[in-house]
Amino acid sequence: MRLKEMQKQLTRLTVVLLMALEAASQALPGCPYSCGIVSSIPYPFGIGNSNLTGENCFLDKELNLTCTNSTLYRGKGNVQILNITLAGKIDMLTFISEVCKNESLGREETHGYDVSLTTPAFAISSEDNKFVTVGCDTYGYLNSFRNGTESSTGCLTRCDTLESVESMQRSGNCTGIGCCQVDIPPGMNNITFQAFSFNNFNSTSDFNDCGFSFVVKNGNYTFSVDHLNGAPFSMTPIGMDWSVGNDTCEASMLRADYACKSPYSECENSPFAYGYRCKCKPGFQGNAYLLHGCQVKIIVMKLRVLLNVSVLTDISEMGQKKVEDATQGSRPMLLRRSSSVGLLDEENQQEIMQVAILAARCLRLIGEERPSMKEVTMELEGLKLVKKHPWINRQKF
Repeated sequence: MRLKEMQKQLTRLTVVLLMALEAASQALPGCPYSCGIVSSIPYPFGIGNSNLTGENCFLDKELNLTCTNSTLYRGKGNVQILNITLAGKIDMLTFISEVCKNESLGREETHGYDVSLTTPAFAISSEDNKFVTVGCDTYGYLNSFRNGTESSTGCLTRCDTLESVESMQRSGNCTGIGCCQVDIPPGMNNITFQAFSFNNFNSTSDFNDCGFSFVVKNGNYTFSVDHLNGAPFSMTPIGMDWSVGNDTCEASMLRADYACKSPYSECENSPFAYGYRCKCKPGFQGNAYLLHGCQVKIIVMKLRVLLNVSVLTDISEMGQKKVEDATQGSRPMLLRRSSSVGLLDEENQQEIMQVAILAARCLRLIGEERPSMKEVTMELEGLKLVKKHPWINRQKF
């Protein structure tokens, strides 16, 4: 029994080690590689400055992030980041725009926030999102400003009775009655959106006196007649496309600030007119924005096979939720956390990962990539400063 438990402990530690290696290999040395639910923060994104070199952890200021109370934000603002991928995708939480009847003013009153992304580094993904408006006296606009020109899209929804909405509702879909939605044109950035009322809800106030508009990532909203009573949420997840620079690959390759650093990388122009993206050449996998970021794919696959075979069996034996196939790499795996088992739990997982990353860096084949003894000593001394138990009470990035 004791041996079996030790095997499980070792398996969990192996999982954390491999997860740490993969996550940390995406960031610059000495930079935070995760924050709360965001398990990987790949360069060119980054948080603050490296604790080893003092240099920026991000490529430019548009990609600077902040980790506050284990929540990741863009810049120093209130836009929460949910996920970042090297394939040029970033998920965020954005506010909705709500408009409600105002008896005292004799006109509608708008609540909520307009989304405003004023950098060409981000564009709203046309393939991942919909623009939605809910209400029975409501219309919404989504606006984009680029190169001195403005473009807009939107939809409207009008209905005289609650019964007309109920009769049209089918499996939570937006039919155009009570709820409408439209596709988003490609390349929209510097966006704002807002909800409006046609007639201050004068003809619908007995069953609908508020409407709202929002952008939402596909599959994250289901309409309900109850929503005519008011928005049940204040924020929605959206999917954005990101790129670096503001020129084409051909022009950027000639400059010193060219972002594709790996010799095994290649460049592709951004699909939304601004900037470019870097990716590893066929046969390689990793982070093309780092000098040694692209690795031979067979090595990466061996790590994923190990995760898939040895870990999923262990977790299923413990009666945990079924863990998604590790080869998908799209969601963090669920690990059992038990307060009765001291090796790996919610409090110490981050510290184990930090030690694992330090050990992995010491084993790198290229001498320039290995930390000096002074750097190793400084990091280990930092762990020792934690009072009572060295595996708890450290800030998690």
